Amino acid sequence: MVEPHFGALLEYFVVPLGVLFFSYVAQGQFRLKYSSGTDFYVFFLSLDLNAILLYSAYAGRINPRLASDYLAVFVFLVIVCLIVLGFTLSTQVKIDAWRSGESAKYPWLRVATSWFATVLLMPTHLFVFFGR
Repeated sequence: MVEPHFGALLEYFVVPLGVLFFSYVAQGQFRLKYSSGTDFYVFFLSLDLNAILLYSAYAGRINPRLASDYLAVFVFLVIVCLIVLGFTLSTQVKIDAWRSGESAKYPWLRVATSWFATVLLMPTHLFVFFGR
């Protein structure tokens, strides 16, 4: 039998992120310089919106330290994800312009910022959902 938190980890993170990883490999975009990580923010945003809409399904699963501020936590995460999603979409447009030759300058600082934000928000979401 799988531990309850491990089952939730598989359900909400490992499987979807594994599918994203497989998608990157299948599309030949695994080299992170060709992506700003927009897919991750679509995933995070959908997870946060789902948690807001389905309160009864998620209320008992999140970090007990944050349970009293449930709605505020997820509204904050939705706002952060929307802001970063806008930034990563803009960055992806610049990457695509560079790849097509329309721009000679690669947006390395924007790409690094996008992936840094991904590295910060992934453990944040894990802490909200599974932290103790």
